[in-house]
Amino acid sequence: MHPIIQSVINETWYANRTDEGIMYAEYFESMVTMERRGECARKGILLMTIALVLTAVQCALDEWITGQRTDIQFTESAYAQKFDAQLTALETFDFKTKDLDLVARIRVNLLKCARSCAKVPETNEGDARLLVNDDYTAARREWELQGVEYDSE
Repeated sequence: MHPIIQSVINETWYANRTDEGIMYAEYFESMVTMERRGECARKGILLMTIALVLTAVQCALDEWITGQRTDIQFTESAYAQKFDAQLTALETFDFKTKDLDLVARIRVNLLKCARSCAKVPETNEGDARLLVNDDYTAARREWELQGVEYDSE
């Protein structure tokens, strides 16, 4: 990803400990599963946030399309279709590179750098290996081999 994406995220939502990205984290981050790394789940920036940044950059570029700056309002009516196109492109890119966990790793890294910019320690909450079918099978087999009966009291 281009460094402008990280810069916009940092300066807009993660400039300090009381910025929106920290105070309202539920609107900026979500769990990301990285299957290539053994079903590892970590927090990452929302794909919608990245699409919003890309759309804002597109607006800034549009202001200079003639070579001289023209003020263009960044409104929903003017940029909704462009936002949708950016989000669709990101989702397609994610789908086509899923075997590499490329978008997942980018999202995790964007959040890690943003939290660092805000001087907020990275949380390990959610950095957990998810159980896979083999884990369930192994636990069931171990339980059955021990011959332990379940007692709810």
